[in-house]
Formats: sequence, C-alpha cells, structure tokens
Amino acid sequence: MSRVANKRISLTLMAALTLFGAGSLNAQNDTEADGSARPAPAAYEALYEARAMGMRSTAYRRLEHLPDGEYSLRHGLSASVLGANLITVEESSRFRWDDGGAVPLSYHYQQTGVRRRDERVNFDYEQNIALMTREDREQSLPLAGRILDDLSFSAQMSADLLADPALRTPDTVLSYQIVDARRLETHQYRVLGEERISTGAGELNTLKLERIREADSDRSTTLWLAPDNQFTLARLAQVENGSNMELTLQQISWQ
Repeated sequence: MSRVANKRISLTLMAALTLFGAGSLNAQNDTEADGSARPAPAAYEALYEARAMGMRSTAYRRLEHLPDGEYSLRHGLSASVLGANLITVEESSRFRWDDGGAVPLSYHYQQTGVRRRDERVNFDYEQNIALMTREDREQSLPLAGRILDDLSFSAQMSADLLADPALRTPDTVLSYQIVDARRLETHQYRVLGEERISTGAGELNTLKLERIREADSDRSTTLWLAPDNQFTLARLAQVENGSNMELTLQQISWQ
C-alpha cells in the first residue's frame, strides 16, 4: 500500500474520533434555555465498528465516575495494515458537573502511527483561561461563558437532550463553543428528526442530527443518538472528498 493511500486512510479513520468526537438550543448552553438542571451522566462503556475505505476497526468510548467526584470520558481507535500500526488515537477529557452541565478541566489528544500528533488543553478557572498546547507551541484563550472541549461537549449534548424535550424538535439548532489546541470554534447541529436504525447492539430508535457547515464545504457529518441509551452515540457517518467513514455501535454496558 502506498504512503499516500496510508495517509488518506489514517486521516479518514481519524475523523471517526474527532467529530463527535462529534451542540443547546440556539447558542444557549446552560440552564437559562429552559430553567432546568442538566442531569449528571451515567457511567458506561461502548464499542463501535469503524469503517473507512474498505477497512474495519474497533473503537471504544468510556465514561467513568472518579472518586473525587469528577468525570473521565475517553475514547480511542487503532488500525493496522499487514501487522504495522497505521493509526492509534487516544482522546480523554476530565470534567466536573454543575447544574448547567459539563465544566471541563483538561483534555488530551494523542495520535501515533503514520502521523503523530499531541495536543492538550488545560482549563484554569482561577486565571479564567484555557492553556492550549500543540506539540511545542503554546497559547492561551480567555474563558467566557461555558466553553467545552472536543469530548466533554458530547456529554453536554446528551444531557441537554435528556433535560429539554423541546431540543428534539426537527429544525432545532444546537450550538456549542468548543476549544481545541488551536482555536475556539462554534459547532452547530440541526435536528432532522427521529429514525430507527440497525446496529450491532440491535434495532435502536434514534434522533438524527446533521452538522451545519459552510455552503462550500466538501464535508458532511450526520449523527444518530439513542434516547434509550441517554442520547449516546449510536451511529456517525461522514463524507469528505468523496471518502465515506462510518462509526456504528456494537455494544454498550452501563456501570
């Protein structure tokens, strides 16, 4: 397999862990949207099948309650070709929980294989800044409002949908401020409606959402979240530059 093909496969598989890894109503991210507290997440472990460019791999997502009252959310994926590691991605977030939802403390993204990448974000609430590190480059960002990381936002989205049925209405736009090691971005998702899908974990009722992107974007992203599993990810599909990637739930267990 050529180096170019390896690189394309690694980038496509990596997308499975950076999109949801991959939204509150109309840019509201706290209890002001409907006046109710967001329910704390339940601990779980989920396994997924990742498919891209004819390759298959297994991904996982694990949310744990820590002894100090904090939460740890981790997920990862690894793929090999002819016994050689093509890509391994490990991503983790630690956060607290208040009535409004997730309060991120730290985030770490590590990728090895064909390409290497290491990124960290630490949230300093005494100085009210996010400290962002990408390889040897460091920068800081002022914290204003509820700013999340690439993983804690998924716990926030699930809690928002659980707490507020109005958010599940078709054409509702869910929006979150998310910081990674490079920048602060607004991620927006549009609710498309309910859909029953087939997964390795059985037939599931889901809420289908699409990522809102620029009109000229060559990437599309669709999520299916399962209400019976507290709106955790049941399926994800992305198309980019003509390449398709899917992540589908195989099993989930609650702690």
